[in-house]
Amino acid sequence: MKGLNFFFFLFFLLLNLHTGDTAGSCGDPGIPSHGSREQTDFRIRSKVFFSCTEGYEMIGSAERMCFPNGTWSGMQPFCKPIQCGNPGTPSNGRVFRLDGTTFSHSVIYSCMDGYLLSGASTRLCLANGTWSGIQPNCTTVTCATPPAVSNGVLQGSDFEWGSSVSYSCSPGYELSFPAVLTCVANGKSTSPIVFVFFTAKFCGDPGTPAGGSREGRSFIYQSEVTFSCSPPFLLVGAATRLCQSDGSWSGTQPRCIGNRFEVEIMVITFHKDKRGNVAIYSLSFFFFFKSTNSMQGDKYNLLAG
Repeated sequence: MKGLNFFFFLFFLLLNLHTGDTAGSCGDPGIPSHGSREQTDFRIRSKVFFSCTEGYEMIGSAERMCFPNGTWSGMQPFCKPIQCGNPGTPSNGRVFRLDGTTFSHSVIYSCMDGYLLSGASTRLCLANGTWSGIQPNCTTVTCATPPAVSNGVLQGSDFEWGSSVSYSCSPGYELSFPAVLTCVANGKSTSPIVFVFFTAKFCGDPGTPAGGSREGRSFIYQSEVTFSCSPPFLLVGAATRLCQSDGSWSGTQPRCIGNRFEVEIMVITFHKDKRGNVAIYSLSFFFFFKSTNSMQGDKYNLLAG
């Protein structure tokens, strides 16, 4: 009889060891990753409570009780990251980088060529399952209207990305270099306006007539020069010349000539043909200028019948 009692004692002892109730407890139920547990009493009918850290949600039983058979009620809990879902893509934009759609992960946006990002370029997945901020927009790049430039005229009125405008000159002026401005992706023009300038047309040195003088040292558009002759010379040609918009001087080139001269017909030559008829004669004119004591002349051949 004593042997039978000892057998039952061993049976119940092994049963209690198998269920974990060696001292009326259920054993340690563990702590989920990214979570925490309240209570450290694992005895029969004791309860433990679980929770997850911010950004995680619990899957399983948040509360468990130790049964008399040495097991815990419910399911072993674990903490799962909060899911924010697809953050979306703005029109005319793209997702530049996405490292995940769960808590603490981020998305970075960028825009297609010709568009500028309006709003935050980065959004974070928050603990409440939403993305931070609002989705940004991609707006068409538009450059500022180029400023008016002295002595120049703006050609073109389209200032959006990829468009070009240029400057032309007012009459009498020319560009220092080709001025074509193109609106680029950053919303600025390709050529700084400060370097766009216009220079007046240059007519060149009009010269000074021999025996005379000139007043005026500027030879650019709308400049005026005047000429005069020293006595006793007389001015022949334009006394005043103006630099014109096409880069030429108005009027004719002036010269100074003597005011007294004598004309002499030095040679009169007659020629006869084989029949004895007068065919050709020539005249030589010589002009003697007393003021300069010089002579100038020309010879003219004339046909007579």
